Amino acid sequence: MTGPRRLAVTGPNGSGKSTLIRLAIGDLVPTRGKITAGVRAALLDQRTDLLAGDETLVEATDHLDLESVAAIEAALRGYDGALLLVSHDRDFLDAVGVEEELSFG
Repeated sequence: MTGPRRLAVTGPNGSGKSTLIRLAIGDLVPTRGKITAGVRAALLDQRTDLLAGDETLVEATDHLDLESVAAIEAALRGYDGALLLVSHDRDFLDAVGVEEELSFG
C-alpha cells in the first residue's frame, strides 16, 4: 500500500482483522510468505492491555466527544500516507476517505 490509499478491513469479531493488522505492523510473523514494510507503521489499538493501572476502558478510550472525533477524522483525512483501518463505524470510515474495503466473513 502506498499513500494516500485508504483501505478498511471489515468483518465480524474473530474473523482475523486484528491478526492482519498485527502482521502488517510486524507484531506477528507470517507462517508462510513474507511481509515487507517500506516505512514505519503506527498503531492506535483498542486492546485493554494498553490501559494504565486500574483505568477502565470507558475512562481511557470510549469518552471522545464529537469535537475530538472530528479532530481525529480531520487529521487522518489530511494525512497523505497509506491508512489500513479497522472500524465498525461506517461514518468514521467515510469521514477519513476510505474508498476500498477488504471484508472478512
